[in-house]
Amino acid sequence: MQPYGVLGNLYRAAGRGPVALKQEKVILSFDDFRRLEFTLATQLLAALEDLRPEDLPPGDHDAELLAGVAAH
Repeated sequence: MQPYGVLGNLYRAAGRGPVALKQEKVILSFDDFRRLEFTLATQLLAALEDLRPEDLPPGDHDAELLAGVAAH
């Protein structure tokens, strides 16, 4: 996993007054230092590498899943 940035809300500094929301759900890379300073991050963004499907063991997994859902 290689983190590359954040998803967050970008705020505008207003001197001594209240901080104002400038833009919601902004994607910023770690290289964007000026805007990153005014961002409240909500999620870390990362690139996933070397992903490959995993074989499931034999069995009827859908039935097991549905049985578990029906029990609740």
